[in-house]
Amino acid sequence: MSSKVEMYFQLQTKIIDPESGVRYTLIKLLGRGAYAQCFLVDNGEEEMFAMKIVKIKDIKSKKVLEKLESEIEIHSQLNHPHVVKIYRHFRNEDYVFMLLELCERGALDSLLKRNGKLKERYVIKFVKQIVDGLLYLHNEMNVVHRDLKLGNLFLDSRLNIKIGDFGLSAIIKMAKEKLLCVVLLIT
Repeated sequence: MSSKVEMYFQLQTKIIDPESGVRYTLIKLLGRGAYAQCFLVDNGEEEMFAMKIVKIKDIKSKKVLEKLESEIEIHSQLNHPHVVKIYRHFRNEDYVFMLLELCERGALDSLLKRNGKLKERYVIKFVKQIVDGLLYLHNEMNVVHRDLKLGNLFLDSRLNIKIGDFGLSAIIKMAKEKLLCVVLLIT
């Protein structure tokens, strides 16, 4: 039995946004997770995006479906230079589609695997940008990410950090929860 997971769609497949009518062509598989695959897509006007596609039938748990809804709701409210932007989301009976800002340089973990150690100036830049993004999430939006790792820190074409993948994120409702999150972040 092969461990290779099949792609949800063939490359060059066109995904049509039912509301806008825009056709997105799948160009390349960028990555995959437990419940989703992410593709490089072109909107026909030479604009490139990332499209996260979730196959609804693969989700067996009601709790995971609720987390997907929460991810979309939370991510749709975020707007910050160090957070991956979600532009649109739509669905059909089989799939959920999220149109995301393309981070051309990929995830930080991949950069480290390719290049090894980072120069100190990049480490300083990345740490400042991560902290800036986290301060926005925690202090302005009351969002805790809960899955911050190198694979969820993406880089745009100018090597700017973008925090992504809000699948485990949550809204902090009470001041006590917020304080606990800050304490956990510091320790």
